[in-house]
Amino acid sequence: MKIMFKKTEKAFTLLEVLIALTILVSIIFAVSQMLKSSIDIKFALGDKARVTQNLNRIMDKISYDLSHAFLLSTKDDLRTNGKTITSFVIKSSDKGDRLAFTYMGHSPIHKNSKEASLSYVVYEVKEGQESGGVSHLYRGEFPRVPEDFKEDPKMNLFARNVKSIKFTPWNGDGWLKDGWDSTSRETQNRIPQIIKVDIELFANESEEGIDSFTDNVAIDTYSTVVYLPYALDFDEIKDRLSSFRL
Repeated sequence: MKIMFKKTEKAFTLLEVLIALTILVSIIFAVSQMLKSSIDIKFALGDKARVTQNLNRIMDKISYDLSHAFLLSTKDDLRTNGKTITSFVIKSSDKGDRLAFTYMGHSPIHKNSKEASLSYVVYEVKEGQESGGVSHLYRGEFPRVPEDFKEDPKMNLFARNVKSIKFTPWNGDGWLKDGWDSTSRETQNRIPQIIKVDIELFANESEEGIDSFTDNVAIDTYSTVVYLPYALDFDEIKDRLSSFRL
């Protein structure tokens, strides 16, 4: 007896293969786009975290230094003999302000070294050595007070990728846009009661020696207010603060 088997196998048509490949490619493309978006977000958050961390470090140090700003009046003959032995100066410019002042927050570099707490510090934004107009924030500090304040301390790189920094002093009645000078007639023998600090940071970091910044680079702007306790007249605080405005 001969048994016959019916053939039931059926091959895929070319159209079915093309449809299956199209679906597969679509799925792969969608997954790759999701992965790319996830990686982009991760890098963006990482850049933002670095900018925020850098900002916090800058603001903390500037706030500490300013809160220890100290000035002796030339009228105090007993301690100054009528001479200018301390200083507080803010010079304004379009490229960023220069801040130079004496303060009582100096920490000796070496333990048990004979360095006084009173010293002289300078902040300034300058272009770096690399090309592309990339600017950074520099800080210099003498372990002493200079004799005539004409000599600057060695300026060290403090924070990279800082576009500008602005120091706006409050004199008790309003914000002064033209800076401050403790030797000038209007602000002689005085330091501001409050300083508003505005800083502009490049949103993206650059590498040393690489021209990576253009006019289209994003800029992040941050502000803070620092109180200078050695300048406040506590008998006038209530009256002064009643007119305070940002």
